[in-house]
Parts: sequence; C-alpha cells; structure tokens
Amino acid sequence: MKRKGTQRKVFVRGGGKIHKDDADHLIDLQLGGRDEFSHLWALDKSVNRSLGSQIMARIKQHGLKPGDKIKSVTIK
Repeated sequence: MKRKGTQRKVFVRGGGKIHKDDADHLIDLQLGGRDEFSHLWALDKSVNRSLGSQIMARIKQHGLKPGDKIKSVTIK
C-alpha cells in the first residue's frame, strides 16, 4: 500500500482534530487497511506504537508476506 502522506497529515487534511495523539488506521496498513481519512482515528501514541509493533512481530513470526489473507486478529 502506498501512503498518501503521513497519517497525521491525511487526518488533519480530512478535518480531524489531533493534539498529542497519533492518527491511527482503524485497520492497520500492515493488515490491508486503507490510507484515507475515513479509516483514521486519534489514538494514544504509546498504545498505537505498541500495537503496531505487536502486529509486525506476529506477521514476521508467522512468515506472512504482502497480500497474504488474514482471517482474524486477537489482541490480548
């Protein structure tokens, strides 16, 4: 997926209000989410970055490649 700019720029350009939080994809780009305003929300920076790292670790752990289908995700 090619990004349309930083999430923050896309979110603000679309009218979103953000202060100290990250603009985060509702469905992570790593999982096939879209990089557009309607799929962004404000999320605490530490939560966002922790979840992103956990997703990436699982992708690597299971040997997934771009385009592989993921049927479910469980966050504990």
